[in-house]
Amino acid sequence: MTTRTPETRTHGTRSPGNPGRGPVLASLWAGLVLTVLSVAAVYVDRASAGLLAAHLEAGYPSYSASEIEETVGLWTIVLTTVGALGVIGWVLAIWAVRRGVRWAGWLVGSLFTLGTVLALYLLTVRDNNGETGLPTELGLVGLLPSVAGLAAVLLLWRTRKPVPRGIPA
Repeated sequence: MTTRTPETRTHGTRSPGNPGRGPVLASLWAGLVLTVLSVAAVYVDRASAGLLAAHLEAGYPSYSASEIEETVGLWTIVLTTVGALGVIGWVLAIWAVRRGVRWAGWLVGSLFTLGTVLALYLLTVRDNNGETGLPTELGLVGLLPSVAGLAAVLLLWRTRKPVPRGIPA
């Protein structure tokens, strides 16, 4: 039988949450927003600035306008797919942290590592002409969600409670 003290407030049927989860969840939500914004940046660039198209034109002067547009379209598909997978990862991480599952730290750490490695790869991958495949500006925008991911990992691992080991007395 459990008794509740007046200081312990519960909302509905849930038990009081870990107070250290708030900053972790905030950084995870920030990462989700940054991921959506980084994908949106690709579409904004395609509609206005044309950094990707200019980067490809400089690297492939013999390409026609239709070939440049086709290549920009392919990059848009790749970056949108990576962003969609990132959104799924952020949502899964938010769910795991909110539920307080024991493996949330490992999940967030693994997703951070995977996402950062992929973002660094897309930032530095070389095209056939020896230049980077993406303009540096778009590559760096794609790396921004990793900053929020790093904050989430550090906060999550900092607030972990050690698991008692040994035989109970």
